[in-house]
Amino acid sequence: MKKEFFAMLAAVSLLYGNSSAQIGQLQPPQTSQISLKEKAEFFEEDLFTYHLTPEGLLAYNIRMPQIANNPKLNEYGDAAIWTGVLLGAESFRYSVTKDEDALKNIEKMVGGLHNLQEVTGVEGLLARFYGKKSDLDLENFVRRESFHKIYEGKGKFEGYLSVGDTSNDQYMGVFFGYYICYNLVENEEIKKVIRQDVNALANHIVDNGIRITGSDGKPTTYGDMSPKGMDEKLDALLALSMLKIAHHITNEEKFSQAYQELIKKYGYHKKAVKAKFAPLKMFDSGVNDNLAFLAYYPLLSLEADPELLKYYQKSMDRTFKWVKGEGNSFFNFIYNAVSSTPNYEENVEAAESLKIMPLEKKHITIINSNRKSLCTKKVLNRHFKFELRACDALPMDERPSGPEFVWRGNPRKLDSYGNGEVKYSGLDFLIAYWMGRYHKFVE
Repeated sequence: MKKEFFAMLAAVSLLYGNSSAQIGQLQPPQTSQISLKEKAEFFEEDLFTYHLTPEGLLAYNIRMPQIANNPKLNEYGDAAIWTGVLLGAESFRYSVTKDEDALKNIEKMVGGLHNLQEVTGVEGLLARFYGKKSDLDLENFVRRESFHKIYEGKGKFEGYLSVGDTSNDQYMGVFFGYYICYNLVENEEIKKVIRQDVNALANHIVDNGIRITGSDGKPTTYGDMSPKGMDEKLDALLALSMLKIAHHITNEEKFSQAYQELIKKYGYHKKAVKAKFAPLKMFDSGVNDNLAFLAYYPLLSLEADPELLKYYQKSMDRTFKWVKGEGNSFFNFIYNAVSSTPNYEENVEAAESLKIMPLEKKHITIINSNRKSLCTKKVLNRHFKFELRACDALPMDERPSGPEFVWRGNPRKLDSYGNGEVKYSGLDFLIAYWMGRYHKFVE
């Protein structure tokens, strides 16, 4: 069935004037011509052919033309978070379908995430990315990642480079993926690796005073989630979620005690209520909302204390209020999966967004700012510069291309500028689709 489907896509691409029949370089058909299931099959085939590095990490942005199973990355520093989210997507897929290909993908990604710890030489410290020098576009790599700190691999990682200064968003993505995989994939070898890795990651955070500490012994730029060091209330939410996951997976009392101390002594549950930095809604949207929802999914699923759940529900309600009606399938499905007051009407909008999401994932020029019929207004962006935005969220098939994970993007952004050389993976579609399938929000 898959061969016939992709042959159909190749045939359609010829009608559109594209002589290439390589997956990921097709001019895809109109999305209304295929089902969500077929769309998922397309993105699966494309992603695991062109967007997974030999080390088992997601190459979320790649530069065209690419070589199968050895992609030339365009960006590197967020491989940890997006590989973690992809692990969650494949775990949902495996739970729904029991597809052995999904299990093979899971095994490879768990190995890749494990080595993100091994390559740093510091137990529990994740690298953002690692890869073999000979596989990297070194000039581009150094230009983009020098500010994150680049390290030479040692021992069995000789000949590799890794990216450091790992932030809490990278950890949250990995914890999210490990949590879903551990719950849904009945494979003791995989569970054993996850238990070992989560134990090391959580010990690192707790032993360093709720901080991610680099190989230089100092907190990383965005790794301080301690009571005195946190930059924003979102850090409290992330810390609580990671510790809750750690206790669930390892059953180590140490992590439960650390979790309770953050609540009873420092009021992290109250701080977490304001995880959404609401004033930014006056300027722009999409800032860190994806991190909050990565944290909400396991935290609200695992917490049994009704009093604490009230705070977490209040936090999620407050965040969801700002993104409701934006057609964000990922946020909608998470909210309805773990909320005590689900809003299933949002699932209709979520499914529609998946239906009209373009199959073309290249970074191209799309201009909406010159559409006279479109309501626009000037707002301050996150860099405190005025920028023209749509008054309402644009439908998924009208939005400018990018970012690498559409659910973290601004749905009111009008324009993008690109020549098609950079291509994104279908991670955003896959995590929402398979989560929706698992929770029976999508048929």
